[in-house]
Amino acid sequence: MERHNSNYRAGIIVNTKLNRSKVLITAISQQTIIYLACVTLMLSLRSRVLALSSSSSSQSFVTTSNSIDHSRRLFCVKHRSFSYFCAANPGRESRQTYRYYSPQYTQQQLRRSKLASSKHEMKQQVVSLHSSSTPPDDNHTMKRSNLNNNNNNNPPPTSFNEVTNILNNNSHPHSLPNILSRTIPPLTSKSHKGSSGRVSILGGSAKYTGAPYYAAMSALRVGADLVYVQCAMEAMVPIKCYSPELMVEGVYDGAAFDLAVGIGDEEQEEDETTAQQRQHPLKSGDQLAIRSMVEKVTNLMDRMHVLVIGPGLGRCPMVMKAVADIVIEAKERRLPLVLDADALYMLSLKENRNLLVDVDGDVDLEDAKTKPPRSVIILTPNIVEYKRLVDSIGEGSEEKLNQILEGVVIVKKGSVDEIECYSNSTTHKMICAEEGGLKRSGGIGDILAGTIGTFVAWNRILAVTSKNSNESSEKRINDLVLACWMGCCVTKRATRLAFIKKKRSMTAPDILEEIGPVIDDIASTTINY
Repeated sequence: MERHNSNYRAGIIVNTKLNRSKVLITAISQQTIIYLACVTLMLSLRSRVLALSSSSSSQSFVTTSNSIDHSRRLFCVKHRSFSYFCAANPGRESRQTYRYYSPQYTQQQLRRSKLASSKHEMKQQVVSLHSSSTPPDDNHTMKRSNLNNNNNNNPPPTSFNEVTNILNNNSHPHSLPNILSRTIPPLTSKSHKGSSGRVSILGGSAKYTGAPYYAAMSALRVGADLVYVQCAMEAMVPIKCYSPELMVEGVYDGAAFDLAVGIGDEEQEEDETTAQQRQHPLKSGDQLAIRSMVEKVTNLMDRMHVLVIGPGLGRCPMVMKAVADIVIEAKERRLPLVLDADALYMLSLKENRNLLVDVDGDVDLEDAKTKPPRSVIILTPNIVEYKRLVDSIGEGSEEKLNQILEGVVIVKKGSVDEIECYSNSTTHKMICAEEGGLKRSGGIGDILAGTIGTFVAWNRILAVTSKNSNESSEKRINDLVLACWMGCCVTKRATRLAFIKKKRSMTAPDILEEIGPVIDDIASTTINY
């Protein structure tokens, strides 16, 4: 019996040890599985990283010394403090570069480097806003002299990012305080309705009611106090319904104008050039209708700081004739003009090719003695519109176009906007390389026209209120070019913000919503509480 009990106790001990061994083996197995899974995952990630780093030699940052040096240069551009570390500790920069770089980050920096190099190339071609003038006897020599005399110490900025990188001191010509003081009037407790700009938009027809609305609303969102829209009778009610902030007036009967030149309802979709060629001779009643339109527009001129002509205007021959007379009247009254869209088409017509030149009578362009226009005039053509101006007014020569339009600021729209004005044998030029959105929705050009309109109105307000009445014409042109540059930068930055939020669904109203925040971010210091 005692022997049986001892065997029973030994069996219990063995079973207990076996159970403990099973638990230990199970725990070890689970840890082994987790460890193997981690090792497998690390090997998989390592293979992917190696594949990315070896996919392109230009993107590699480990395999060659050239790629390490290139990464170091990129890193030093973004982190300037590290550049001093590189200079003081040669040989250690590769480890720092490897530490902070990944293939994806390197690709982003490569794209930024290409953009920076393109901006640098454009800067080499930019004529400084403070360049000295040269004799006009040799145009080629003049252009080369302007480029060689470029003020390399203070080149004009190409975006707001470059402006913010400049130390905020009023002595620097392109510091933010200096630029704001030259482009935006301050808001104070003494401001009154209209002191921040009164803008008039001439445009809008039965077919195009959105364009003048976008131009007018962008002028308001930038900061103008009052905006008027003068349009066709058919467009008046729709534009009024778009916004109660706009003062809308119908200045002509679009249907009567179309009927007078023989454009019926069935011909509304006809090509504008064909309609222009088919126009009927104007009768005495038609002349009265044109004169009535001109009077309604000019009656408002004395209260305005700027007149924007073109958005949604249409190309009815009678409207083109009326607009030509309005431009002449605005020049006589020295009212600043911003000509966009169909107003640029009007300038390309044969009878209007020397409309912006102060010459008497119908003089051939070859014999015209060009003079600066009497009022501020801004043209905002896109690529197609600019080519049309070169072919018509300049007869195929950009150089001749600049000479004929001496004193006129031309804003050439594109992925990079170019703002230039040829005056006194000097080309005043700035580049807007601000990054915009990738979506090219309709209405962006109209928003730019309204934005530039407000900045031109502010330019006039600042010129009137300036204590220095003996400012040189060169400084006035510089400030005007700078005002247009500001309009381009604000529009592009607002477009970029709208695109980030909406992507492919971005439309013009989305851009309008971003103009206010952009202006507030840039010019908050101009508000004196």
